[in-house]
Amino acid sequence: MDPQPWTVRRMRQWLRHDFEAIGIPHAALTADLLLAKSLGVTRTGLYMRAADEALPEPALQQVRAHVVRIRRREPVQHLLGEWSFRGISLKVAPCTLIPRGSTECVVESIRAALALRAAPQGQLGARRLAARMLEIGTGTGCIAISVLRECGERGDQGREPLPWSSAIASSASRPEGATTEFDLEGRAITREPASRAGTSLHVVATDVVPEALDLARSNAEAAGVAKSIQFRLGSVWEPIGPDERFDIVASNPPYIADGEWASLAPEVRDHEPASALRGGVDGLRFLRPIILGAPRRLLPGGTVVVEFGTGQAGAVLALAGEAGLVDARVLDDEDGLARVLEARLPGSPPSASAS
Repeated sequence: MDPQPWTVRRMRQWLRHDFEAIGIPHAALTADLLLAKSLGVTRTGLYMRAADEALPEPALQQVRAHVVRIRRREPVQHLLGEWSFRGISLKVAPCTLIPRGSTECVVESIRAALALRAAPQGQLGARRLAARMLEIGTGTGCIAISVLRECGERGDQGREPLPWSSAIASSASRPEGATTEFDLEGRAITREPASRAGTSLHVVATDVVPEALDLARSNAEAAGVAKSIQFRLGSVWEPIGPDERFDIVASNPPYIADGEWASLAPEVRDHEPASALRGGVDGLRFLRPIILGAPRRLLPGGTVVVEFGTGQAGAVLALAGEAGLVDARVLDDEDGLARVLEARLPGSPPSASAS
């Protein structure tokens, strides 16, 4: 029988070493998140526990169960049941992709496009735009929900403090109206208001997996934006009526080429849905119809924003040219990797109405 009690400090050290030994990505973070989950506290709350505090038996049992699943290379996000995207806690499940930081570039591009459409001649002022956005393959709803929280009529002013958040910057050091939060990965994130122009935004969000739509709907309700999203079941353009047009078409579709599948981390390959990852022989099975079909679904001057995979920048730029889109460019993600195509349909956007 082990004479040493399992204290907070000892368990943290053991979990970190065990996870590092078997090659778990971000072993220290994973250990802390799972130990905090077992104790029923946030990660910040874990750091406030006494290091020599003995773990109660229920917590020990849950830790053991977590270790078994992590050794099977299940994603830590699935064990937690939630993950943070742009400071918003979202429920996650094996039916769809886990939100990733690389997708934040999509949200930033949409924000910029909406700001330009609210002031099409570059005239900043009290103007309001009634905009429509289509998101193809919404998954957890992370893109649609983030855009509505940051660019919709509620904006940052309507956001409630997150239970693990903490304001860390003085008002003198931040833009007026900005908020600073800690996300689940411990990063400090400062959000600036989208713009001074108001946006009345409505989103149509689609997916081919009914369970994913249920998850996204639940996340939208928790975030307070469900009334601004209409969820539809179907692939690519199937759920969209022939006469529907949008200011923004956005998507993070499956884009992993068949030849890259075996090299993916087991957490991804074995536990996230292949239907949300695999993009066929060249990875363009869904990117191609989305980009080529976007001009028929965009309003004049509308923008398509699409996430793509490593090595696909040339292919998506060529597709944008083939589709007749203009001002096409590739944006880098937080790791400096070419990740997002942004292109525009020729023409002038509708004038924003005076507020």
